[in-house]
Amino acid sequence: MADEYLTRTPSSSGNRSKFTYSCWIKRNKLSDWMRLFSIMDGSTDTIIQLTDGDKLRFREEDTSPAVDYIASRPLRDVGSWMHVLVAIDMTAILAEHRIRMYINGDSFIEHGLDTESMPGDRDLELQVNEYNREHRFFARNSDSEYFFGEAFDLFWVDGQALTPDVFGFYKDGDGYISVGSSTSTDFKPGQWVPKKPSVIKNSVNNSGGFGANGFYLPMNDSSNFGADFHCDPNTIITLQDETAAQPKNGAPTTSDSYVSQLRSDPYAANLVLAIPGITGGQGSGVGDYSADIKGSGSNKTVTANGNAGIAVTASYYGSAMRFDGNGDYLEVANSSDFDFGNGDFTVEFWTSIDVFGTPGSGIWDGTNDQRSWLVYMNSSRLPRFYVSTDGSSSVNINVSSPAIPNHQWTHLCMERNGPNLVGYVNGVCVGINTTLGTQSLFTPVDPLWIGRWDGDPYYTNGYIQDFRVYKGVAKYKGGFDVPKPYTPVATSSSVGFATFRQVPDNCKNNFATLNPLNCYGGTSSTATLTNGNLTQTTTNGNRGHRSSTIGITTGKWYAEVQLQSGSGHNRIGVIADKAPLEETDNVGTSSSEFAYITTGQYASNGTGTAYGATYTNGDVIGIALNRTDGTITFFKNGTSQGIATDILNNGNYDGQYFHFISADSSLSASGTFSWNFGQNPTFSDNVSISSTQRNADANGIGQFRYTPPADHLALCEDNLPAPAITDPGDYFKTVLWTGDGTRGRSITGVGFKPDFVWIKKRFGGSARSHQLFDSVRGPSLTLHSDGQSNEDANTDRLISFDENGFSIGNDDGSNGNGDSFVAWCWQAGAGTTSANTTGTINSVVSVNQEAGFSIVEYDGNNTDSATVGHGLGKIPDLLIIKNRDSTVSWGVWHSALLSGQILRLDTSTEAQTPSTAYFQDENNTSSVFSLGTNNETNSTERFIAYVWAEIEGFSKFGKYIGNGDNDGPFVYCGFKPAWVLIKKIDGSGNENWRLFDSSRSPYNQNNLHLLPSANNAETSESGMDFVSNGFKLRHNDAHQNQDGSNYVFAAFAESPFQTANAK
Repeated sequence: MADEYLTRTPSSSGNRSKFTYSCWIKRNKLSDWMRLFSIMDGSTDTIIQLTDGDKLRFREEDTSPAVDYIASRPLRDVGSWMHVLVAIDMTAILAEHRIRMYINGDSFIEHGLDTESMPGDRDLELQVNEYNREHRFFARNSDSEYFFGEAFDLFWVDGQALTPDVFGFYKDGDGYISVGSSTSTDFKPGQWVPKKPSVIKNSVNNSGGFGANGFYLPMNDSSNFGADFHCDPNTIITLQDETAAQPKNGAPTTSDSYVSQLRSDPYAANLVLAIPGITGGQGSGVGDYSADIKGSGSNKTVTANGNAGIAVTASYYGSAMRFDGNGDYLEVANSSDFDFGNGDFTVEFWTSIDVFGTPGSGIWDGTNDQRSWLVYMNSSRLPRFYVSTDGSSSVNINVSSPAIPNHQWTHLCMERNGPNLVGYVNGVCVGINTTLGTQSLFTPVDPLWIGRWDGDPYYTNGYIQDFRVYKGVAKYKGGFDVPKPYTPVATSSSVGFATFRQVPDNCKNNFATLNPLNCYGGTSSTATLTNGNLTQTTTNGNRGHRSSTIGITTGKWYAEVQLQSGSGHNRIGVIADKAPLEETDNVGTSSSEFAYITTGQYASNGTGTAYGATYTNGDVIGIALNRTDGTITFFKNGTSQGIATDILNNGNYDGQYFHFISADSSLSASGTFSWNFGQNPTFSDNVSISSTQRNADANGIGQFRYTPPADHLALCEDNLPAPAITDPGDYFKTVLWTGDGTRGRSITGVGFKPDFVWIKKRFGGSARSHQLFDSVRGPSLTLHSDGQSNEDANTDRLISFDENGFSIGNDDGSNGNGDSFVAWCWQAGAGTTSANTTGTINSVVSVNQEAGFSIVEYDGNNTDSATVGHGLGKIPDLLIIKNRDSTVSWGVWHSALLSGQILRLDTSTEAQTPSTAYFQDENNTSSVFSLGTNNETNSTERFIAYVWAEIEGFSKFGKYIGNGDNDGPFVYCGFKPAWVLIKKIDGSGNENWRLFDSSRSPYNQNNLHLLPSANNAETSESGMDFVSNGFKLRHNDAHQNQDGSNYVFAAFAESPFQTANAK
């Protein structure tokens, strides 16, 4: 949101001890102080905040000592949305129940606090919900600490401390979320998703209501991000999408000046004046609709004086009646309808004042003693409600509070209810005068003025909307609820929130942006991302590569980028995952990079060739990536430059994620690019709204400057293909337990019958080796990844593979009393095997083609280029093989290794090319893998092979290059990881394998690792973040991030990116 925020000052106090804040957010920037909510009174603050360590905080400084809670887990995921809930109940008996903070439905406080400060007293009153204290969202009250990100569905409940289940639920089948402790497993079944706003509002109202200052801001419409829908709008004209699941404000489409769009009014028979104040309305927007609503009579003539008229503003219609304070007012001829006599009446309207003088609305000519009734606000910002019975004296309500803030929509109402004159501000009674009795008001002589008072005169400087007069009825007869709209403010602009937020990028349809975590060998400082990570600015000395947060492997996709400034040969294009792009490289250096240069050239594989027209600042470049036909086509300002390349004929990119990318060509140049993936048709306000084109994709989604090519789609969650595996937990899961030394103990919670169980004692007692079991060899036969020993039989380790886990014996390495353990579990054939005669060596396989995993048992024949059937139906990406009969190393082949290279699971040795081949990987196919004659993979002995092929959204096998910085490489997986295995394959020094998972470290930073190549106890160092679309290295150690060194990895999913919450 950059310098944008929402503000409102309550006109009445609510519950100052109990409230709930609920909001979906998507972060754009890390490592900076950012406020989600703020009250500032002098030097004391009340805040909900993200710290410069990316941690969630609640602080109240108006107590002694200050209330201060800072969660210990950083929130550094910029790829997707997360739900933040803060519930405060200072009346709770136990101090630990007074502050509750939740992320995606899970209690964050229970997983550790960096700071915990709470006064001993109960029933403390905070600054929240207090009259005349500015409540600001997404910035500090001193115009600093802005929230850089996006927000959606903001709820504020005054007077209730609610739990997450009111606002969302775990959608079963969309993966899972690990939320256990470091020693016990707990999984939430599915990803956290929002409930419908109507359901949330019903729950809130049924349990006590929104309170005096509660609201609901959908924040899905750039015409007014501050529109409140916690209750029904009380506008004269219905809003365009007020009944939608995510309601929107704004004027509806009309062909009859909104006559057909008028809201029904239960008091229509008493309505004598109704002026909505709307662009396109009757009477040049300032016309009366009372007769149209009533269904009889004639609308009154409204005359605009001075410059009074309709202006665009952040209101429910997107426009309102504007008065400049210098002779502007509306006039309605005197009518018996305004002669209230001794009967009831109601006058109500909305107003937002820019400058307070003494503006008013009513029939009141003080110079001629012809007074009847008047509503106005004085120069001290206080409302006044006056009537007169004799045309001279007055019966009034002089309010001492609340003072009405500038630039804030406020509802004012005056009504007579029998003998009582009552004044309301935002539905709250602020005064009653009981002296009227049965007296009649003075019969008006002068016309009704709106925006003017008296003959002096005094004029309104601000806006008025939905002005209504009712004769013969007290409409409310007591307090009533009205919306509490917040004012959108941008400190560097007068237009409020940026207009580029025209298309909602929200938690229900996550659009791609540029990825600040992915720096291609550089760090986050090499380019600045702004405007929701859609504008990229590079500086001299850096190419500043940035690519999209979403990668795609299939289908047809379209994006646009405007070059806003550039002093070099800027490049826009597409990059594949396997591209070895470094910060100092140009996009187009390798065969996996494809770029359109400002010179008109097309670049790939280090060569630039003549291609299309040159382009310069202000031009919009469209990119059509067709993975179906294997082509890339660039467009300049909507004109095709022709097919730039045929991907299918220039390399094997099957299964490779492709991303859109932009960068400078020269290290001495700079550039600014603004992207539109379907949510930014103004290119971050660089194209005016009036000239903005809004062309949807083939699915009717998104808004583009130019029409996308046929069948091409916007890069967003709703357009992505359904994951092959919607719940990765059906085939892979990590479980934890504490040993009790009891034979026959069942370890449950896996969720399926595993075929491969890898157990490691984490800590407690003496260190023990890794234990690997599979259903093909049987549960009593053990292999050890950290040693060369042959298979051994032991019935006290693993006893059986069960339907929801497995059973263990009393061995110290799997069930030592009081010790902590972890098991990584995969399902192959769910206990079934089959003979495979596809290869030159017969095998027995247990296979799960859907999950891309098979366990292969075979007897070697010591024949070069022998082949073994694996049953996957896809070419393998990872082979781990062990000779069951001999004391030899494990052989590992990974698809990212060079041909002929191997790794050994039991050693720290880097990738090698042995003289006697382990594998003949060039002969691997979708049905067999091929071997050499090395005795570690193919002697005349028995072997077991664990074989994986990549499945999009479930598993990923690849390579990355270290940068030696704590702001390390980002690795795109297309899912939120549950398990990551890493091995350094070159560079200086040997490093052990490193294994991380989301069960032992449910929250970032993921520091707990084990070494498959050593029996060491678990250690905490050298961490990484698991995020919604991959993982990010957060340490500069050589184990996983040595500058310039290559690393291979294997990763398995917790949830596909399409449905993953930010972590």
